[in-house]
Amino acid sequence: MKKVLFLLAMLPMFVFSACSDDDEKLQDQSVVIKTGEIYTLDCPNVQLQNSNDFIFSLLDGNKIKGEHVGEFETMANSNGTSFKLSVTVEPLHTLYLDLKDFLGMSRENIEKVFGKPLSTNQQGTSVYKGLGIEDKIQIAYDNNKAYLGAVTLKSSFASELGKHLADRYVFFSEQGGQMLYMDALKYEDAEYLAMVTVGLRTTSIMYIGKDDL
Repeated sequence: MKKVLFLLAMLPMFVFSACSDDDEKLQDQSVVIKTGEIYTLDCPNVQLQNSNDFIFSLLDGNKIKGEHVGEFETMANSNGTSFKLSVTVEPLHTLYLDLKDFLGMSRENIEKVFGKPLSTNQQGTSVYKGLGIEDKIQIAYDNNKAYLGAVTLKSSFASELGKHLADRYVFFSEQGGQMLYMDALKYEDAEYLAMVTVGLRTTSIMYIGKDDL
């Protein structure tokens, strides 16, 4: 009889431990998807402590849809159990290296990627040979750090360029043949801008931080 009572007394501890194990399984969920793809989480009724609708959206309580390229991490809750959710959205289309990722980088590190410049003007802007379809790549430096980047390619790549930008940016405005894209749903949340100038033969895409405008 004493053994039965002892086992009954221990039962809540076993239940608690089982819940703890379940909690451990929900502590860290990492999702890696491409833009436009949908991933179903293995837990229902998910609520997010913070959200980033630019990078991903939460559908039907447990489906993650990739919206734009980026990474976001937040605490989430599923039926009373908290866990950390990390979402990485990768591009579905890639036409060239995104120059936004080089802003703030040193000249030395940039030239490890693009090689020595073909030319450099008095203002410190260097022209590099493209690595693929680009006609040329331009990087402007301040104190040896890149603050502006521009890529020029043939206008015949307009369709591919539209997909490339749509994976990473949101269209904001158009004026005088120039289209402005930004890396956020709202202008006040944007950190980077991409300005597209379409010509008859070539198209230029200039990348700059919003604070450098």
